[in-house]
Amino acid sequence: MSPPRSPVSKEKALAVLGLPPGAGYEDVRRAYRRLAFEYHPDRHEGRSEMEGRFKQVGEAYRALIEEGVEKEASAPGSPPRKGRDLHYDVQVDFMMAASGGEVSVRIKRPFPCPVCDGFEPEGCSACGGEGSVLEEALVGVRLPSGLEDGETVRVAHEGAPGEFGGAPGDLVLTVKSARHPALERLGLDVHSEVAVPPFRLKRGGPVRVFTVKGGAQTEIPPGTPSGRTFRLQGWGVERTRGGRTFRGDHIVRIVGMPGESED
Repeated sequence: MSPPRSPVSKEKALAVLGLPPGAGYEDVRRAYRRLAFEYHPDRHEGRSEMEGRFKQVGEAYRALIEEGVEKEASAPGSPPRKGRDLHYDVQVDFMMAASGGEVSVRIKRPFPCPVCDGFEPEGCSACGGEGSVLEEALVGVRLPSGLEDGETVRVAHEGAPGEFGGAPGDLVLTVKSARHPALERLGLDVHSEVAVPPFRLKRGGPVRVFTVKGGAQTEIPPGTPSGRTFRLQGWGVERTRGGRTFRGDHIVRIVGMPGESED
């Protein structure tokens, strides 16, 4: 898993675009158009270094937007417009959805065409008449614990760029959680089964249980019947809402192994 990228400073972004510290929006826009066209991957097929430069130029342009360069020189009479949200699915395994963690999501973001700038795009070979080009980006996202399958996570300012000084849109991720071969989740509670030999059912004693928080242990009493369930409090999924943390339990069903001797 690739780590999330560090934010680009205003000074570094200006340097990438070859601009002085006092550059305004029009300077940034012109530099971005020129360099994005120069390094566009479609013009340098098979040259990974050019793709890297193209991504750097896009990151620098976005950083300067977020720093407010665009706001300083928005078009007169044009109110700021927030960029549109981008929607993507992210596939995670059962444990990631339950416990949270870092994921990297590869997306494509639209940017104004470096040649026609979105105006009169008809006949523009750079954008194919679309008025915009797509830039690939790898976005690092911290997923909270306790996510349900189909739930959405909103990542601020990772969507499409705004217009006339508007903020970028958001990245909206729909979480797709895979099933687990041994664990089943119902809300914040997790259920599983553990097979034990007949002698353990008869005599009782410790039983090891695999949970979303790692290995745990429960004690079963002598004469435990096959099929009885035990609750391990606090060993389920954690979820924070409104500043409060809620913890589910792990419910384990003890199943006797057939054909085993008692000794």
